[in-house]
Formats: sequence, C-alpha cells, structure tokens
Amino acid sequence: MSELVAGVGMVRFSKPGAQEAYPVMASEAIRVALGDAGLGLEDVAQAYAGYCYGATTCGQRALYEVGMTGIPVINVRNACATGSSALLLANQAVASGAVDVALAFGFEEMKPGALVNEDFRVSPVDRIVARFNELGYPVDEAMSAPGFFGAAGQEYLSRYDAKADIFAKVAVKTRTHAANNPMALFTKPITVDFKRGADGKGGQGKTVGGGEARFTIKRSDYDMKFMEGPLGDEVNIILSLEGAKQ
Repeated sequence: MSELVAGVGMVRFSKPGAQEAYPVMASEAIRVALGDAGLGLEDVAQAYAGYCYGATTCGQRALYEVGMTGIPVINVRNACATGSSALLLANQAVASGAVDVALAFGFEEMKPGALVNEDFRVSPVDRIVARFNELGYPVDEAMSAPGFFGAAGQEYLSRYDAKADIFAKVAVKTRTHAANNPMALFTKPITVDFKRGADGKGGQGKTVGGGEARFTIKRSDYDMKFMEGPLGDEVNIILSLEGAKQ
C-alpha cells in the first residue's frame, strides 16, 4: 500500500505559561490538518498523540475536543523524537494495511521556568550520562539534554575538523526563516560576529581551536519583564567556544 501525508495543521508557538490549554491547541491543529486533507474525524481509524509533559491519557482528552468516535488513541512519549515517533507509528499503521487513515498529532503545555525532573525513579539516562563522562564530555544529569547536545556538537567539530562558527550560522539561518513564518515564536532576525582564534596544542598533545561569537538581543523581543526598570533592554552575549581534534 502507498502511504502519504494527506494534510497538515499547526498553531502558533507560544512561551511556556502564555499558551492555550493543550486540548485547545491540539484540537485546533487537528481540525486544520483534517480540513487540509479533505477528511473528517470519522475517516480516521487510529490516532497517535505525542507529548512529554502530562498524564498518560492527554492524547484522548485532546482529541475529544474534535470528537469521540471510539478509535484507539496511542500516547507517545519519546523525548526529542516524540513527534517523529508518532508520525512513524501512524505511517506504519497505514503501510501495513491495518488502517486506511491514521492521525499523528502533538502538543506541549509547559510551565514557565527551568525544566525540573521530579521523577523519583531510576533515571532513564543514567547509563548514557556515565558513558558521556567516560568519553570526556562532562554531563550533569540534572541538565542532561543540554549536555548531550553540547557534547554532540563538540564531537562533530572534532570528528569532521569543522569550525565552531557553523553553529552560529545555523542560528542565523533559522531566525531568517522564522522571520517569514507567522507560526514561529522568535521572529527577530539575528546576526553573529564570530572571530576564530588560532589553533594550538592543548592537554595530552591534542590540537585545540575555537573562537568567540558576540551578538546582542533585546529582552523586550522575548517578553522578559523581570527587573524591567533597573535592567536595560539590550543584552550583550559573548560565547567562547573551544574544541579538540581527536
């Protein structure tokens, strides 16, 4: 059987605490997607709901805003791969011939502030954190996700002898696209002045290199109101990067 994405829909991204409740966000996006496909909810045989923050049956609650047709709703939680996992499962349902139409949708309703791990059970990433530290990439389990991404970036620079300014260029590129996307949260274009330093010898005789990036953002662009009076609007950011060639 040939499978395809028949329709898509989304709502505008919002800052944590400023968004609508998840049933409102999800149902609006689902209605847009069904309309784009020229289908009704009665045509959907299975649904896969992706989210990381919420109780076990949030997917059902979100879909009930559109309708209750008695179809199975499978909730998917797989960290940063949650959305693609839900889409994969929906695709497999159609490709296998189990259903003609499957729906994949996702949402996230988060609290303002830093992410806090309140799970009392064994951490699912404890072995990954340990391995990263064995490989020389210090990662704190309390902030594991930024540590993983940072370590991956360092490894990429080392393995492919890349320049650290590629990450700054990615940020500039994504903001340029976001400026033309009415659904994006951060739509102000940015520019980055990156100065690469000279390579040299570091610890254990490894070749090290890096550089420094400087740019300015405005607090008002991000609706930052903490100490609005005493603090100025402009924030100067300096990023110093260093990598070692393996």
